[in-house]
Amino acid sequence: MAVRVRLLGPVDIVADGIPVRLNGVRRKALLAGLALSAGWVVENRRLIDLVWRESPPPETANALQRHISFLRKALGSRDALVARSPGYLLNLGAEPTDVHIVERLLREAAATPDPRQRLDRLRSATTLWSGPPLNELRELPWFDEQARQLDDLLLRARLELLDVRLALGEGARVVTELESLARVHPWHEEIAGLLMRALYGIGRQADALSAFQRLRRALNEELGIDPGPRLHDLETAILRHDPSLSEPTSAPSPSLDVVEATPAWRVPAQLPLAVHGFTGRDADLAMLDGYAAQSGVVAIAGTAGVGKTALAVQWAHRVARDFPDGQLYVNLRG
Repeated sequence: MAVRVRLLGPVDIVADGIPVRLNGVRRKALLAGLALSAGWVVENRRLIDLVWRESPPPETANALQRHISFLRKALGSRDALVARSPGYLLNLGAEPTDVHIVERLLREAAATPDPRQRLDRLRSATTLWSGPPLNELRELPWFDEQARQLDDLLLRARLELLDVRLALGEGARVVTELESLARVHPWHEEIAGLLMRALYGIGRQADALSAFQRLRRALNEELGIDPGPRLHDLETAILRHDPSLSEPTSAPSPSLDVVEATPAWRVPAQLPLAVHGFTGRDADLAMLDGYAAQSGVVAIAGTAGVGKTALAVQWAHRVARDFPDGQLYVNLRG
């Protein structure tokens, strides 16, 4: 029986395509906490903190065990929730949650050179959201932060989808959606860049330049910074009517010889989710940009809790497209 936990909307379980009824915020919090750490053992004390926070019941261990027993029945197997010191591990195979499916589809989209195939995978990824992720748990601080990261994952998938559609000549269709996203995310440079390209592509050069100026004002007034060099380069290209902005992207025609001569290769894309609300590290990010241009290896050092990982992950997402051979991530577990 194929069983999966859904997190991209209301938290529930799907067994062979059929939703399994799951009541109770505490049970859903326990399931979501295990699912967000699928493949890793979650300590009992961590689970208790996630489920009950500051008000655990008098017999916490017994209450936790009752919830575990209920979830095992809902998942259809005792082996789906494995007791392993010092806690429990969710064991539902390679893709235990809908989040894992999205991440796999994004990796496959990044690895294929065919824009039509990328389009199909990205559309499949975005349809997996059924509402705000972790919908019933967002009042709990830890789950709210996880939900924000899943919101960012959806935005990433939507932007990659819009980018492919734009490359395939759907500029007139994506402008409205990009304008809506730009209103919600007035400081987001990637959204602004896609909107500028889409507007220019349908003959609205002045509107494309206005989109750049709006972003520039928003960044300057709220954060005291200017758009990055890529946006400035795009503005210059639009002003000059750079021919590269009008080059169509077409799907390659499949050839038997090409298929046989090309080895299968999956580009690794292992970066953790970007940090929500990251700010205040412009100088450090610029320094990392400089080191990357020198093709060096960079180590970020500092005392515990100063934000080394957050900085590294944020910069890695910022420049991921400059590393088409892939991105690797190794968790050294402290």
